[in-house]
Amino acid sequence: MEKFKAYHGLPGKESHGYSGLIQVSGGPFRSENDFINATREAGSTEVEDLQDSKSTGVSRGRKFISPEGKWQDAAHTYLHPRPQGGRHPNIHVLVESQVLKVIFDGGRACAVETVKAKKLVVLSCGTLTTPSILERSGVGNLKVLKQAGISASPIADLTPNETTDEIHSGQADIPALLASKAGYFSYLSRHITGPDLDDSLEFKTGYLTNKHDLDLKAQVWAYKVQRDTARRMAINQGELPYRNPVFPSGSNASYAMDAVGDNAPSSASKPKKNIEYLAEDDAIIEEWIRKTLTTCWHGIGTCKMAPREQLGVVDNSLGVYGVTGLKIADLSIVPENVCSNTMSTALAIGEKAADIFIRELGLA
Repeated sequence: MEKFKAYHGLPGKESHGYSGLIQVSGGPFRSENDFINATREAGSTEVEDLQDSKSTGVSRGRKFISPEGKWQDAAHTYLHPRPQGGRHPNIHVLVESQVLKVIFDGGRACAVETVKAKKLVVLSCGTLTTPSILERSGVGNLKVLKQAGISASPIADLTPNETTDEIHSGQADIPALLASKAGYFSYLSRHITGPDLDDSLEFKTGYLTNKHDLDLKAQVWAYKVQRDTARRMAINQGELPYRNPVFPSGSNASYAMDAVGDNAPSSASKPKKNIEYLAEDDAIIEEWIRKTLTTCWHGIGTCKMAPREQLGVVDNSLGVYGVTGLKIADLSIVPENVCSNTMSTALAIGEKAADIFIRELGLA
């Protein structure tokens, strides 16, 4: 954390860094007071910092934005300044280019398309793209590679129980995995369907597919909490019908604050009690969630770091099993779900990866 984060909050927090390159602040524009007040009315407690690994409640979030309001990202902070002014003549950035696959020579990664690698190839293409490149390169499940038309002999074969396919296909014993703290509560399945970049991906989130409806119950709970919070906010002007389930007339879940604009109730008349839902209301919410649930962002773990016999794709030095000269440094290597902002996790992986590469290449 100290390496990459410059935290603009209370000093002395062990879970934050204060001298790094990436600015973390509330930014110049703050608008959370109404939300904080509403969560208090709903029974939550305001805490200083939810990122301290100890607190629970609600806090005034700080973001990857400078105090002046400039968005912070790895490209502008780490990469863009380096080639400027001739200070790092050994850095060459090839723009407007796509990577189809890694080229191997006798099991050793030696190039990416037309760019040769004398010592090392590092994939840092993200949770979805990195495994796609591996599969197009001949590294993956032999059955998947054959179905995708990867004609060359596979470089390395990963069996279904070395990937999340074991979970998605129903082969895994979910209660046993949870009991063993194997880190599963995600069911993403993603594979190539052909050898070219334009070939579509087979993408299955696996949402709402577990036998005990744990995902569905969590989503129902979240909907109720956010709804009770929103209706207490002063800025609330009623609900948009197309963004909510339709409850029967007379149900407590179909509360009266459905007017919008000038006809909306004043803040003084905002309800103070949580909505009471009947079993019939819960069933309506569940059906609505099944029809409307979508996914975005925060995907992790498609090439996880672990011993190979424990479903690992990379070892503890980020090397891909079954080949040499190839490493991965992005969120795809995360071994299990994290209770942290994934931007922080990605930056920490980058810093640790840099230390590993510097040491192994003898650059220290």
